[in-house]
Amino acid sequence: MPSLSTLKKIAFFGGITSLGGSLFLYFKIQANFSKGGYFKKSLTLLNEDKNAIEILGGKPISVGYIHLLDSFNYIDGKKAQLAIPISGRSHSGTLITRATRESFAEEWDIKSLVIDIDQKETITIVDGPIVDYRKQANSSSTSN
Repeated sequence: MPSLSTLKKIAFFGGITSLGGSLFLYFKIQANFSKGGYFKKSLTLLNEDKNAIEILGGKPISVGYIHLLDSFNYIDGKKAQLAIPISGRSHSGTLITRATRESFAEEWDIKSLVIDIDQKETITIVDGPIVDYRKQANSSSTSN
């Protein structure tokens, strides 16, 4: 039977390996989100909107990590809905995007693109179905 110190070492290195694997998967999923057409197209539209850039405080616009456990974020082959954290020089917010496509071979069509700035102000970049992200985010966090 292995000694207690051997078992401690096995548990320690097993934990480190598990943590490393989890972090690798987390960042790999984040990278896959950022490669998606819905993500790239949303950021392109944001960067082309001079009003939004000005309100955020100018370029560069930083893009944060998507909250993977947020139930608002949803992607399947034909629909995508994301809340992307962004920040400029003076303000930060959430870029809320909804996109669709008819088939896997087609490009994504952005149906709605709105910035929720500091949870006080919204800027519409692409007018579409109204989404109150704060309401959905709050209801999903209270139900967990």
